[in-house]
Amino acid sequence: MGNLKAAPAERSGVIAFPPSTAQKWILPNGLTMIVQEDHSAPVASVQAWCATGSIYEDQHVGAGLSHILEHMLFKGTKTRGKNEIAQKIQDVGGYINAYTSFDRTVFWIDVPKDGVATALDILADAMINSTLPPEEYQKEQEVIRREFAMGMDDPDRMAGLLLFATAYQQHPYRFPVIGELEIYNQLTQEQVMQYYK
Repeated sequence: MGNLKAAPAERSGVIAFPPSTAQKWILPNGLTMIVQEDHSAPVASVQAWCATGSIYEDQHVGAGLSHILEHMLFKGTKTRGKNEIAQKIQDVGGYINAYTSFDRTVFWIDVPKDGVATALDILADAMINSTLPPEEYQKEQEVIRREFAMGMDDPDRMAGLLLFATAYQQHPYRFPVIGELEIYNQLTQEQVMQYYK
């Protein structure tokens, strides 16, 4: 304990962050666009942050609609099949991923700087024109069922789920982001498509 030193009084309790250089625009359709330039590496991350997560699933709360949509968005659009989407991003050296939380779903494509136009085009197409193909829906249902099973084998995850179910008995936080298997199993591709629209 002799090696521990208190922070100088003038610095304690204050965290200094560099000033933000992000630029923000709100488009006529309500879409908010934020650009944060960082030239420390020749890469870009093109992201769509959707203000919807598992707590906003209305009458389907607890079904995991946002989570399955996260899995499905890049599986095909009105203009591209899933293989074309993957190939175009791979051709520019990019990577597609997404995540879902209680209050948001985030889709992103990381690319070398020369691939930004391709990433923007693919992400915009998926956000607006995804078809959520039924055959892909069936495959992703099984992937997500395996996620449910893995979660049941994880004591830390189970402890967290039980904590939230106990602490938030009347709030949507009581349901896991992935949903509850019994409710999830009742979902149809049509319901996911309606939620997407």
